[in-house]
Amino acid sequence: MACYADQYVDLLAHWLLFLVQIMDGNWLQPSTFPVFICTLLLGSTRHQHDEILEEEWSMTPPKHIVSAATVVFNDNNEILLIKGPKRGWEMPGGQVEEGESPKDAAIRETKEEDGIDVEVIQFCGIFQNVDRSICNTLILAKAIGGQPTTSPESLEVGFFPVDHALEMVIWGNFRERIEYCLKEEKQPFLVTF
Repeated sequence: MACYADQYVDLLAHWLLFLVQIMDGNWLQPSTFPVFICTLLLGSTRHQHDEILEEEWSMTPPKHIVSAATVVFNDNNEILLIKGPKRGWEMPGGQVEEGESPKDAAIRETKEEDGIDVEVIQFCGIFQNVDRSICNTLILAKAIGGQPTTSPESLEVGFFPVDHALEMVIWGNFRERIEYCLKEEKQPFLVTF
């Protein structure tokens, strides 16, 4: 009889562990649930279950970078560009911080890099660098305040007529990103490279 009581206590302990993990948000791997159920049904010990969980959770989580870049227009229908120290002329943007939306990142990065306050008009699409695990969200916005100001990330800042701005942007596929944001028929887009 004591043997059955030990099994029930062990089973109850497993179920309580399972419920606590779900409530704490620690049940990270979907594959763990079937393993957990099988270990319960086959009568594994708590130690064996802990080994399985440790193996599941020791896997390195995927690392991706999400960034936001903004095509900003002023009242004269000119595009805001910054001249960065490495890539030359480009649109403002940068990495989305933890707990931040791409929209909020676009607003923050634009202000930090060039002093311009913006109002987001729309999400345009995504350019994804698969090899480097970078998803760049592209957003269309209008300038609503602030003054063009340089920063450590922008050696020069200015608004330029669209055609001239496109000629100035020569780094990688940055010009193409702006062109996609300017063509409504292409939106929303997902471009992988």
